[in-house]
Amino acid sequence: MAPSSSLLRQQNSEVQQIYNYIDGHSFSQALQNDTSFIELTKHKGSPAFKFLKGHDRLPLSPFIWSDGEGKRVVCICYFGLGLADFKKTVHRGVLATLVDEILGLVCSLALSNGYGVTGNLTIDYRSALPTNSYVVLRANVVKVDGRKVFVDGSVETLAVIEDQQPKAIAHAKGIYLEGIQTAILERPFKAPL
Repeated sequence: MAPSSSLLRQQNSEVQQIYNYIDGHSFSQALQNDTSFIELTKHKGSPAFKFLKGHDRLPLSPFIWSDGEGKRVVCICYFGLGLADFKKTVHRGVLATLVDEILGLVCSLALSNGYGVTGNLTIDYRSALPTNSYVVLRANVVKVDGRKVFVDGSVETLAVIEDQQPKAIAHAKGIYLEGIQTAILERPFKAPL
């Protein structure tokens, strides 16, 4: 059964409020005004983001920025109630998937052909993330060694109150490998110039 038009209007209104909150947040504004960062996308995203998208899960595509050298990526998104585990916190499998995607994105910017696969990923969960939370995911290239890209990243809450310290949710490190046969593929993301 299709949702009623009043339910769709309510859902669209809620999504618009989430969008406006992220877009108007001082952290987001700082990234938008920082000339060393380039906004990669607001309304597109990786397959994992698209798979998890939904009114009560990821109601809108993430806001993603990269530094001008393609060595750092910052992402802001909202995790809804539909991503809850039995404790009513965001399921750690969801967090692991999105951490892998963001670390993979910064890896793709660092590689000459733009494609890498996860070779190793370690995530240290520091605290639970409540659902209906705004989150900042960060990824950094630590080193590129031939076909290997060493990356680290973090997940933290987006401060709700100005000057509030974000809460650390997880820290990650990984090694991504450039595939040998990927040279024939078109780059999914081009490094910002």
